[in-house]
Amino acid sequence: MFKIFKFGKKTQKEDLKNITPEKAFSLVNENKNNSNLVILDVRTPIEYGDGHLEGSKNIDYKSNNFKKVIEEMDKTKTYILYCRSGVRSAKSYDIMKKLNFTDVYNVEGGIKGWMKKGLPIVK
Repeated sequence: MFKIFKFGKKTQKEDLKNITPEKAFSLVNENKNNSNLVILDVRTPIEYGDGHLEGSKNIDYKSNNFKKVIEEMDKTKTYILYCRSGVRSAKSYDIMKKLNFTDVYNVEGGIKGWMKKGLPIVK
């Protein structure tokens, strides 16, 4: 499989790869028809219903079956994660890396950072 991205800004956590909301928006638009790119919203269903990134899949980090659902996902795909502010998505990132996912990126600032930049959401 080809790699969609070859970048990512490392943060305090050794291998957490953050991408800016603008970069995430650009990549999502460039890969709309690419089934190898998956956008994961790890907020609660209520938060998701209040507005989310177009094309995102909601998997609640706080749900009892979160890890089980993640374990069943395709590890060869590229994932962009976001939550409200970046905390739950960073924790989700850690889980995915421990499960041997290789292409995982965290949107800096979560959906709050996304909206602060004036980027679109859907309801």
